[in-house]
Amino acid sequence: MKRKLSMFGVICLAVMLVAMPFVACTGPSGPPGPAGPAGPAGPAGPAASTPAAAPVTPAPAPVVVPVPAEPVYTVLDPRSTPIPIEVQGISPRLDTLEGKTVGVVNLHGGNEEAIESVAPDLQAAVPGCNVVYLRTEGGMGAGLLTKADWAFIESCDAVIFGHNY
Repeated sequence: MKRKLSMFGVICLAVMLVAMPFVACTGPSGPPGPAGPAGPAGPAGPAASTPAAAPVTPAPAPVVVPVPAEPVYTVLDPRSTPIPIEVQGISPRLDTLEGKTVGVVNLHGGNEEAIESVAPDLQAAVPGCNVVYLRTEGGMGAGLLTKADWAFIESCDAVIFGHNY
């Protein structure tokens, strides 16, 4: 089974490989027991000759692995103070369409056949009103209503907005 080591694991493994030979050279810790440095099978007692101790190489300085800093999060308050808006209500409805100008505005420039047919049908249903069709070039979705488009819309008594669906 393959296993991947993290950077921390690689550093620990390198430290163990470097430090292990030095630990093996230092021998057992503490003073030798009553059996002497050679162990129970060797000569015992103070009369036995003791070989000179091998020089001990000091262990390397410990490797300090930096701990990654904790991420800092900023929490924002989602509440806001709304801007006061004057409530106007809906526009009053017209009692009749007789003598009124009704604008039929195609906002997005699509579905021409359906929206163009509204103006002549309304004119035929109410002969006393003036029905005007306006096709905008850019459409409201693109934010391209011109000042002339807005002036036409504001000049009408009623407006029917059409979309491309």
